[in-house]
Amino acid sequence: MLNTTPDQIRAARKALRWTLADLGQRAGVDTSTVSRLESSTALEACAEALRQAGVSFEQGCVVVLKR
Repeated sequence: MLNTTPDQIRAARKALRWTLADLGQRAGVDTSTVSRLESSTALEACAEALRQAGVSFEQGCVVVLKR
C-alpha cells in the first residue's frame, strides 16, 4: 500500500500540467474521483469515521481494529 498524500497527488499532477480529467483518464477513474482523492478534507473525514468505529492507524501501514 502506498503512503501517498492528497497534496502529493495534486502536486504531481500539477507538475505534469495535467488536469483532473487528464489524470482521471490515465488512471481509469472519473474526474470527480480524482477531485475527491485530492481533497485532504475528504481523506481526513473518512479516517475520522473509521477511528470513531474503532480503527486505529499505527506507524507504517498497520491498521488495528479495537473491540
